Amino acid sequence: MQASIGSRVMALARRCFVAYLLLSTVPFPLHLIPVVDGWMIEARRPWLVVVEWVGREVLGASAVPRNSGSGDAMYYYVSALCIAVVAVVVALVWPRLAGTRALSSRVLDRSRAYMCLYLGSYLLVYGWNKLIPTQMPIPGPDRVIVPYGDSSPMGLLWTFMGASAGYQMLTGLVEVVSGSLLFWRRTWLLGGLLSLLAMSNVVALNFCYGVPVKLFSAHLLVIALFIVAPDLGRLVDLLWHNRPVVPRAIDPHPIARRGWWWAARLSKIGLYLIVSISGIVVGGRYLMSKGRLAQPGPLHGVFRVVSFSRDGVTELPDAVRWVRVGINEIGIGAIQRADGSSERFKLKIQEDGRRMVWQRIGEDTSFSMFYPLLDSGEFRLAGSFEAGWTVAILERQDEPPLLTSREFRWIQERPFNR
Repeated sequence: MQASIGSRVMALARRCFVAYLLLSTVPFPLHLIPVVDGWMIEARRPWLVVVEWVGREVLGASAVPRNSGSGDAMYYYVSALCIAVVAVVVALVWPRLAGTRALSSRVLDRSRAYMCLYLGSYLLVYGWNKLIPTQMPIPGPDRVIVPYGDSSPMGLLWTFMGASAGYQMLTGLVEVVSGSLLFWRRTWLLGGLLSLLAMSNVVALNFCYGVPVKLFSAHLLVIALFIVAPDLGRLVDLLWHNRPVVPRAIDPHPIARRGWWWAARLSKIGLYLIVSISGIVVGGRYLMSKGRLAQPGPLHGVFRVVSFSRDGVTELPDAVRWVRVGINEIGIGAIQRADGSSERFKLKIQEDGRRMVWQRIGEDTSFSMFYPLLDSGEFRLAGSFEAGWTVAILERQDEPPLLTSREFRWIQERPFNR
């Protein structure tokens, strides 16, 4: 009796787990296809309403989706909870629909195939963003004037990764290769093992450095485990017990009709090409326009503050007076004050009106300043900033920062650790 109850509970848990994975990936792959992705946003609006209602009425939390760039916002956690509840309902009615409590081998095989495509696609998306080094840009003028102690853990990670294009490209290569292997049945296991290693590192970085993609990356890691799970017993026998193993059938449930087989194969190839080509094209354009291969504009760089005044007063406390300004034309600026403190801002440069809009990161507060160029090569920033009318004369600092200018060397007689 206890064994029967235990087996039923385990069968229910398996159904819940598979249902949750499948539901959490909807509407893949439609949202990755150009044009169709816009329709999917409209189709998901009822779900957004449900999640917002559950957050507000059930949990007493604000679960409104925000375009903040954070995958760890309250909305995503409430959405995951709602998906889990729906998965339990699906698992409970599954035996009535399928006629059995156990998951059939066909269902598990098809679920694994779907998860391989899902994980493989996202590994390609993130992999191409690193292989064409755009995800973590080279530390710009805004970064190099901010002390390590003033940067966030995520900012430190982005600086570390962006400082070495080679290392970033190697991590991207691992993700692209593992993602590519997941698209073909013969290489599922190899792709699953590589993706398990890659995602374990990504999850560790996200959790340890406070990158707000913890929930999504953890889901991808669980999917990698799900893909590898059917072969874990064989791997233990081979690698631990040193015993021969029986090969698994590559396709235990082939598609009977040849027309459907070709349709499935062409769809898979099409998805691979769409994800890869879009990643290459978008990454290449960014690399040439704003990335490492872009020609810096006249405002891009680190500038010394030659003179500074606020409301006409020049004798100001060190906590107020600026000494350096870093302007990164990709949309970030930084200000270093005389007391050593630094602050980074979102920066919008409007060339037509010679105007800069400085907005504190994570806040709605913004300051508008004009920047007429001076005949001496300097330029003047003037506008209402913080507590009063601020005027700063800026002069370009020509010497490049050590972090981005030191070249690779094969031979080093002693460590260069500064």
